[in-house]
Amino acid sequence: MNRENYFYERLKQEYEEFMDEVHSWDSEKIVNNAKYIGDYIRIFEYLMRDKPIREGSYLDCYDRLKSPLKTICDRYQEEKPPMHDLVNSTIWNLGKEQLPDESYSEIKYQFLQRIAENYTDPSNNSLSVNARNLQLYMFEYIRCNIDEATDEEIKVLMQFKNPFRVIMESQPVENAQFEKRISETAQSLMNKDIMTMPYELDHSNVLSETRFRQKAINNINDIVLYPNFNTTMKWLELCRDVFDGEESNIDPYASLIDAFDEVSNAQGYNTLQQIYDMGNEHTILPNEVIEAGKYLDKGGSIDKVPKLAEYGYFDGPYEENRCSAEEFLERQGEEQGGMTMM
Repeated sequence: MNRENYFYERLKQEYEEFMDEVHSWDSEKIVNNAKYIGDYIRIFEYLMRDKPIREGSYLDCYDRLKSPLKTICDRYQEEKPPMHDLVNSTIWNLGKEQLPDESYSEIKYQFLQRIAENYTDPSNNSLSVNARNLQLYMFEYIRCNIDEATDEEIKVLMQFKNPFRVIMESQPVENAQFEKRISETAQSLMNKDIMTMPYELDHSNVLSETRFRQKAINNINDIVLYPNFNTTMKWLELCRDVFDGEESNIDPYASLIDAFDEVSNAQGYNTLQQIYDMGNEHTILPNEVIEAGKYLDKGGSIDKVPKLAEYGYFDGPYEENRCSAEEFLERQGEEQGGMTMM
């Protein structure tokens, strides 16, 4: 190994030792030294990429230093120009031009403004140091990773006056893993009744789907004898998945509620309960619920409903089927390779 290669191996070792030390620091020390850490990393990456220190170019000087990387970084802190000298020309030039295509959408811009208001709320000053540090990390994460979420997901979060708190509390405080937190929080809210959550709503931004969802939950609680929230949400999730309406004022859950209501009135609470308890782990569409209710009312087996639905037995009126459910499954078994599905 020549002197130059050996020098850069030393830099690599010094860098790794410094990063090990940083990992032992508490969150407050990391926050206080964030700029230095950032410069240290960037300087190291530059030196390893371009290798400007070489034979005939100050290698003798730096090779004598015990900690060359730290020495360079410390001197850089003293000599680097103020931020305004570096950025002002960029600000002026960009201000004269049309904003680039990657600018935030209007809803994301509004979201970032609200997040900033939430983060700087004076009430947060009473929190512990650790809690404030976590808020700082989350605030920086959201600002830098806003594009991980779609506009539709941001609209879900904008239903709250304090979406920052909602995101912070979406996982245990001790979990400081923020990856995909914005998107995952929005997705989880779509399987909850946010109208009854302990957060203040911005009623001007509450989505029509949210209101329809709460109405559907209340209706199912009235129709089904023994409702379960998680089971209900599985049914509603299926409705959203298969709903093909683009108008926000169309209720995606109406057909399911109508089907449940018809089964309850025609075949009774017990028959409806059997269908409902499937929880849609096996896909049965709202338009198939009524026909499945007729099948069960005639002595059919709930265990066969998923396969019957899968192969289209409930696509039309149950009474118009030309063969029994057992014969239908047997024929399907033969078509699938000779295996009877009874």
